[in-house]
Amino acid sequence: ITKTVPCNGYEKKHARVGGETLDGMVTAHIANVEAGGTIKLTKSNFSGSMLPLYKGSTVIVPTVAGYAPGSKTKVKGRLHLLVVEKTKDEVTLQALNGPAETEGVVGETLDTMGCPAIPANTRILCGSTILSESQMNVPPENYQPRSEEVYLQKRAFSIIFTEEFEKIKKKAPHTVADMKEDALTKFLLRQERSYLYGTKLKFLMETKDGAQEYAYSAEGIINQLTNSYGIGDTYTFSDLIAIAKLMFTDFAESDEMYLFCGKNAIERLMKIELPKGRDVMFTTVKQFDITFNQFKCSYGTLNFVWDSTLDFMDLEDCMIGADFKGARHYVKEKAKEKTNDLSKDAYDPRLAKRYMHWEADCVALRGYNSILVGPEDKISTMGTSGIANNIISLSKLPETPREGMIVSLTADYIDVANDNKKYEKENLYIYKGGKWEIFSGQLVA
Repeated sequence: ITKTVPCNGYEKKHARVGGETLDGMVTAHIANVEAGGTIKLTKSNFSGSMLPLYKGSTVIVPTVAGYAPGSKTKVKGRLHLLVVEKTKDEVTLQALNGPAETEGVVGETLDTMGCPAIPANTRILCGSTILSESQMNVPPENYQPRSEEVYLQKRAFSIIFTEEFEKIKKKAPHTVADMKEDALTKFLLRQERSYLYGTKLKFLMETKDGAQEYAYSAEGIINQLTNSYGIGDTYTFSDLIAIAKLMFTDFAESDEMYLFCGKNAIERLMKIELPKGRDVMFTTVKQFDITFNQFKCSYGTLNFVWDSTLDFMDLEDCMIGADFKGARHYVKEKAKEKTNDLSKDAYDPRLAKRYMHWEADCVALRGYNSILVGPEDKISTMGTSGIANNIISLSKLPETPREGMIVSLTADYIDVANDNKKYEKENLYIYKGGKWEIFSGQLVA
């Protein structure tokens, strides 16, 4: 499924995601300013990259109201800002639709408007640039992929057969080809297990003749996953929608994901009750010579398939999902083979031959939209190093939540103690600052 990228060495710089994201978070309250005033974003009150906030760029604040032209009180649209100055550590902005200096007077400069306050934990979005009539030049877009170093692991197997065995192959119940096929099957099974659970490590290994050489262990897919979704024994349609919403919104690079499932997980998936108005839950499609159960919704397409390898690795209740089509399969050596005549071996001459097969590769995920789905008590103790967001599937919000807790609601919930506030199913909520709010998909912009 993954895209193969040839490599020359065992160490490779991998672009986990593309350039800078076009949003950020105001982390401290910014007070309102009167007409002619400006607001400033610095490292002390803003989380995210400042590189996209160059002079002439606009900024949209989707949760703060803007004002109608020439009005101090009438709101219209969302707050719209313009970057008027930019230094290495500071961005200066003025409002495009702030409160007017004088009621009923529409000014021709930004100095005739103020800017309303922007609360802490407010998300901001970078918009298009604004140029004057003759202006053409703007600062270049920054492209510095957030990269990480990956290691390519050299893997091999060998078999030994005698010359006598080759001569009597017509009388033997199996042949050298059968031996190779059996060894290759075991090699591929070992490889798939390492693709999942491998540990990233570079270390010195001593060879047979006493020399020391570097050896590389490639990081497994499970340690590269960025989200976990704790779920019980019964899956619901709301769980599917929540997973799709998490996978395909906020920085997703694709509208199609592939989820490999253990035997119990795929069984529970097939038992999901159809909601009213939907005749079919899954359709069968074939891609890459694999038959998937495909689920489509407004957010994107999820492709599920049973993977027996998960059953042997204590993951029969789990699903592993990512944009595997967008992942990278780095390859230094692909299915190389050689047969040596052991009678010419200086250390241990034998009347036999050794067949050797070796490869050197690794699989590296891209983006932050990948997921581990399974029982909460299991996936929470797996120690997956890449998990940034731990999500629990519940039918109601817990009474004693912890700070930063993320819940996927499978049913509408009315909080009686909080003025009967309604929280809708199929949404993700995060507990921050003593209250529940919609989870956008990333903890840090």
